[in-house]
Amino acid sequence: MIEFKSYLSDGKKSIAMCDHGWKSARDSFLEDHKQSVFMETKNEYGEAFAIAIYQDIPFGLLLNSDAEDVPYPIVNGCAIGGITCSLAETQIIEAQWSRVVGSRPPYHGNAECQIGQKVTYITNDVCPICLQKKTEWDNHHAIYACEGGWKTAENMIRICRDCHALTTAGSLESINTIDRAAIYHQQAIHGFSFFPRGNGQGRYKDRRYLKHHPDFDRILQQWDDLAEGDKEKQEDFFKARSWNSYLFWRAMAMKQVSWVSYDQFVLGPNREWCKEYEKQKLQSS
Repeated sequence: MIEFKSYLSDGKKSIAMCDHGWKSARDSFLEDHKQSVFMETKNEYGEAFAIAIYQDIPFGLLLNSDAEDVPYPIVNGCAIGGITCSLAETQIIEAQWSRVVGSRPPYHGNAECQIGQKVTYITNDVCPICLQKKTEWDNHHAIYACEGGWKTAENMIRICRDCHALTTAGSLESINTIDRAAIYHQQAIHGFSFFPRGNGQGRYKDRRYLKHHPDFDRILQQWDDLAEGDKEKQEDFFKARSWNSYLFWRAMAMKQVSWVSYDQFVLGPNREWCKEYEKQKLQSS
């Protein structure tokens, strides 16, 4: 299982690592991920960064000397999690990913995604979460019905009964990772049509998902105002980012990446940063 950790020896955050700090962090990073294919290089600004890619998962990590001390995830040849890479850095990561991982089918064997009348499913009896061939299935609401999710192919995804049971009676770790993987999968396949524009159905007809998620509502309104050609480009970009997020949360759900360490070193500091940002906004207003 891949762990996340701090790579500064004193455990303190730093905007940029000095040369000595980088060498120590790099050596520790390499020791932790010696089962991966490791690469160290520099970008066009002379900043060092290290890439560790696991061929069998496939999954990678990027440690940058000019960023914080926690590595960023690499999935599908793309660094995610909030880091902004230059074009040269992106090309280096993509080239290393292609060299190590190559081209792989997204699911298992020759399985493909199909859109039925009322559910999205994977052929060959493969579950999109655990990637195992199964015989018993449930249709899972990516957006829960109680939150205003519809019974449509855009929202319903067929997952195996074992994975579905974990979303209802599993640990918080299982619920979070499987739910997020399902949501991002549906966003990647259906784009902006994934989001229900109206109220919920049946006994939840008074629930409206976008009312409680104003950020998505605003994004959809902005997308509606775009010219047709720009709409397509924006949706393609949204689908691509969602696909990478699906691959990441699927790896988390399959216990290939440690939820505990990711929550501690990546999500935790990000939550604290958001709290501080909101606090400063209130003080300045």
